[in-house]
Amino acid sequence: MMRLQKKIATYLCAIVVSFETGCGSVAPSDAETRINATNAETQVNAALYRYRELIVRMQPASIARLFAEQGSISHANQVTIVGRQAIETFLASFANYKINEYELNVKSILVENQTATQLGTYRQVVIIPAGQTVVVQGIFVAKWELHSGGQWLLRSMHTESNAPE
Repeated sequence: MMRLQKKIATYLCAIVVSFETGCGSVAPSDAETRINATNAETQVNAALYRYRELIVRMQPASIARLFAEQGSISHANQVTIVGRQAIETFLASFANYKINEYELNVKSILVENQTATQLGTYRQVVIIPAGQTVVVQGIFVAKWELHSGGQWLLRSMHTESNAPE
């Protein structure tokens, strides 16, 4: 009986070693890589859409949770806001602004490993506290990172304005 257990244990060890060395070296095919990249692009685009929706509804706490713990938000040459709490506080300062329209158009996306970068344009129609309607537009660069549970979080969101068309 003892001899049989030793044989079984030896056999199982051989299977485990073969599995670890054999399967560990299998690289994904080009097709699998494209499918994974396409899936990541879809997820990142969905996360950007969620960001847009929360900005329109002006929900600072929910927006801040879309950022990595040390994520940042910046505009042109202004001071970069770093960290979820700081982002939430910064966005809360715009509570009296009403966003009537907000378009985000992704022009390109690059997914590499656990990160993604989106480049695109934005356009907002905003009613400021004084009651005037203002149009702001320009470019954005959104950098994302994949976190546990498959959640894409913003590492940084940077915008640059240009004159309305």
